[in-house]
Amino acid sequence: MTEYLNNSLRDAGDFISAHRVAGSVAVSIRQAADMKLLFPEKVASMGLDKTFWWKDATRSLKITRQSNAHRANPFFNADLAMRLKILFPERTAELDIDEDAWQKINKSLASLRKWKDWRNFFQEAVNAKVLFPGKAAELNLDDQAWQEMTKGIERCRQLNDYRSVAEYAKYAKILFPEKGAELELNKEDWQKINQLLVRYREEKDGDDYREFTFLASMMKLLAAQKVEITDQGIECTMRPAGRAKKEKSPAKKAKR
Repeated sequence: MTEYLNNSLRDAGDFISAHRVAGSVAVSIRQAADMKLLFPEKVASMGLDKTFWWKDATRSLKITRQSNAHRANPFFNADLAMRLKILFPERTAELDIDEDAWQKINKSLASLRKWKDWRNFFQEAVNAKVLFPGKAAELNLDDQAWQEMTKGIERCRQLNDYRSVAEYAKYAKILFPEKGAELELNKEDWQKINQLLVRYREEKDGDDYREFTFLASMMKLLAAQKVEITDQGIECTMRPAGRAKKEKSPAKKAKR
């Protein structure tokens, strides 16, 4: 995995810069946040224009918040705010992540849960946990949510959708750290996810590394010894060299 990540760093950085110039700031912000998670020590060397990003992205965040304030169920763009916090932790106070934003995120979570849109519920819960780490206990991550998490990952395995397997496993590791061992990926999962990563690297759409960096960042989270939500956003503690995590073998089906 490391070989593919290192080979892609410069190309992905070029893609981010190109989209920044083209005005697709949301695309740039998403990928840059993934890149920072992958290479926290190298992001500064990519020559990214943080001033441009901050100005444009926070303007977008403000416009979104104001334009839907009159709605019965106004929302807060928690996904964009979460990624901005990861990229600019020193400027978190300027994002207006206040009680009003918390209430809007809570309404969004309640609506997603009501409509059983669990995948988006888990993503919004991750956003909320990163933005409001002190309120994690209020996210209503109960037994039902955990059961939906386990059903989701198993359904994706059956559909051979290993991008989604990795995504659900990431949600589980961040939202249910005490239960993470119950949803650890097995050897077959890792093999198929890594094959997908290689495919994204080799069959990318032009200079588009979005899928590659998205999957690679999830793989780093899943391979980490510990994942923490801090004032810097999401931080990973990797295992020492030579102490890679032992992969579980796929569960064998009982004979009838």
